[in-house]
Amino acid sequence: MAILSLSSNLSMKTFSGQFYPTYFAFPREATLLLSDQLLSIGYHDEAGNPVRLVWKPSEVQGDFLMGEQCSRFIHFSSQAEFRVKNQEAIDYWEEIKKEHALPWHRKKRTGNFRRTVGLLLALLFAGSLLYFLMVPWLAEQMAKVVSIKTERQLGDGVFEAMQSTQQEDTAATRTVNEFFSVLQVETDYSIRITVVKDDQVNAFALPGGRIVVNTGILESMESYPELAALLSHEYSHVEKRHATRSMFRSMGSELFVSLLFGKSSALASLLVGQVNQLRTLSYSRSLEKEADLEGLRLLAARNIDPAGFEQLFRHLKEAAPSTEIPEMISSHPDTDNRMIYIREAAKGQVVKENFQLQRIFEKIK
Repeated sequence: MAILSLSSNLSMKTFSGQFYPTYFAFPREATLLLSDQLLSIGYHDEAGNPVRLVWKPSEVQGDFLMGEQCSRFIHFSSQAEFRVKNQEAIDYWEEIKKEHALPWHRKKRTGNFRRTVGLLLALLFAGSLLYFLMVPWLAEQMAKVVSIKTERQLGDGVFEAMQSTQQEDTAATRTVNEFFSVLQVETDYSIRITVVKDDQVNAFALPGGRIVVNTGILESMESYPELAALLSHEYSHVEKRHATRSMFRSMGSELFVSLLFGKSSALASLLVGQVNQLRTLSYSRSLEKEADLEGLRLLAARNIDPAGFEQLFRHLKEAAPSTEIPEMISSHPDTDNRMIYIREAAKGQVVKENFQLQRIFEKIK
């Protein structure tokens, strides 16, 4: 059982159990995610394809079967069922329903009522213009003080929600993690790379150390310096907290209000609801450039050819030529400009062949 939470209060929980798509169907091993906003079920169909269902709480009846000693959740319209051993799931379900029904000022997570009202009045007094100017800055500051443990919980929760709609390439995952291990990057984060079967030429980093790499981008690569450039770039996003900072800023007012009133379940539901956006999480041009140059520094310290970055940028550009837009209105630096500043920063870099990385790269290809 996994819990995603930014405090010790209610948020959302996942339970392992058995899912019955119809009354007479054989059960399937599945995962249930419970929050006061949704019930999300992830499982694999007969062909092994990942499936994700989302039920609204109003569409579901929950009870406890004494004879079987299990919690049961029934979807009204489809009559599909999800069953979990023991009473913990139904107890949690009843608890979040009661909590959700309370007026906001009586919720456990509200905190000190006077302080909350006082802060709210202060914000209203400051005016809407001041509020909208402060929210991005406040979100940035909150992201900076989040602990690595909380970042990991945040990233793991989002990754779990993604798992029901993506299929992992386990062999490639092992090999790419071996490749990164050979780079010997010292960090306080536990870097966990997952390769998923997706033709899109893409990779992204989540808070807390998770990096997701699509098979599409691996298949486009021609050399190990290119893979080293990709992993060093995504690692730099993790180390510099770019994902956490961007998520806090992009969720803006809603995230701020959730944290202000201690409504961690709303935050959890918000994250799950934005899974697709998080897959293609975009950073500002300044953060992308910082990840490029920090990644280049990691390559230089290991005498890896910086041309790997140029190869990577070329393949990204070839994969989506129609998405090239003026840099002024883009979240990413212009691809040609990225090549230019990488080339400039790499002048004089000493390059040595790394046969160990070469051998591991050949296993991927």
